Parts: sequence; structure tokens; C-alpha cells
Amino acid sequence: MLMTVKEIGLWIFIFFLYSFFGWVWESCYRSVKQKKFVNRGYLNGPWLPIYGFSALIILYLTYPFKERIAMVFLVGALSVSIIEVVVGLSMEKLFHVRYWDYRGVPLNYKGYIALPISLLWGVLAVLLVRFADHQVMQLTACLPLPILYVADSILLALFLFDVILSTIQALHLKRILHNNIQSINERNKRLRKQVKKHRAELNEKVLKKAEKALKRNPSIFSSKHNAGLSEMRTMINEIKDKLNKDQGK
Repeated sequence: MLMTVKEIGLWIFIFFLYSFFGWVWESCYRSVKQKKFVNRGYLNGPWLPIYGFSALIILYLTYPFKERIAMVFLVGALSVSIIEVVVGLSMEKLFHVRYWDYRGVPLNYKGYIALPISLLWGVLAVLLVRFADHQVMQLTACLPLPILYVADSILLALFLFDVILSTIQALHLKRILHNNIQSINERNKRLRKQVKKHRAELNEKVLKKAEKALKRNPSIFSSKHNAGLSEMRTMINEIKDKLNKDQGK
């Protein structure tokens, strides 16, 4: 079913509204938790597109049965969970970092989704379809078409600029992380060679060099390079044990 130009304009505006609502919710939650302002999300501007896209998809999928709360709940929980997995995997694949992590939440799948969070999305979907959507549609329907089109044009231009800028920043961060991990792995290789060469006379100088490298990055994590980091930590523990034994003799 084809939409009119006005309907397209309304949906674009609604997308930005829900993206903004999502940003407000996430930023407030993180700011209170960390006791300082946190601009939540991948983009710089006041919007989280995953909320906007999720809202549009839920409204579209549940339109034939929006009065059936159980179906709205199920569709909301499943659809947003799928979106989280796809977006989470894609972002980590592209930029080697995670923008959310549910590994501390029970019944999670690789930190991308978790059952309690999915159930929360289902509840939010019901609130969206049964309450919020009616109010938002009334608000947007009152906008004169020229104002709606101008607002959409400005928002789309700013959004596109933000996506380009944020992608450049994310790629820059990816290079920094890659170089940092690569540097640690190179230190790890040199350390292994030294340990193999001087296995009989391990000394504190080698230990200090290894510990210094990890102290600069105490909580670093990378699914791509984590094996090298794990080996380094294991070797440090072995060296410590050996030194302690030697000092005890």
C-alpha cells in the first residue's frame, strides 16, 4: 500500500520524535547512574535511531491487531530483540566496540540481548501502541504541511551530517584501539621470547615491563585480540610465582 507525501512526512517526523525520546530516556538513566551528564549513543546529536526505527516497525507490524495486548507485547519483545542483535553485531563488526552490553543481565545472549530487557521492550511496545502513539499522531497531524516538510528537511540534513561525522569518529576510535592492542601484542611477543631465552633466570625487570603495559590498560577487552592479552596475563602470573618461589628458597 503506497503512502502519500504527507504520510511519509509524518512518519519521518515521528521517527525523529521517538529517536529523541529514546535519547532522553537513555541519557537520563546513564547520567543519574554515573552522576554526570552522559550523551548516550553512537551519534553526537540528541537522538537514538534504534528507538525511532523500533517504534516505526512495532507500529507497522501491530497495526492489524493493536487492540490485542498479548500480541503487541510479543511482537514488540521479538522485533526489538532482533534489531538489537543485528545492530549490535554490525556495530561490533564494523568498529570493534560495543555500544551496549547485557552480559551482566541474566539469560543474555552474548551480551546483545537479555530476556529481562526483551520483556521490558514488550511492555514499552504496549505503552507505545495503546497510549503514546495516539498522542503523537494527534500532535503531528496538527502541524501545517509546509512546517512539517521544513522540519523534516532540517532534521534529515542534521541527521545525515551527524551520521557521517560519528562514523568518522568511530573509525578513528577503531584505529586507536587496533594500534593499542597491536602494541600490547608486540610487547607480549617480545616478552615470550625473553622468557623462553632466559627461562632459568627470570628477573624483576621483565615482570615490571609486562605489568606496566597492562596497568595502562587495566580493563581493556577485545574479542579480536583478547587471546594475546590472556596469554600475557598468564605469563605474568607464572613469572610472579617463579620469583616468589626463588625468593622463598
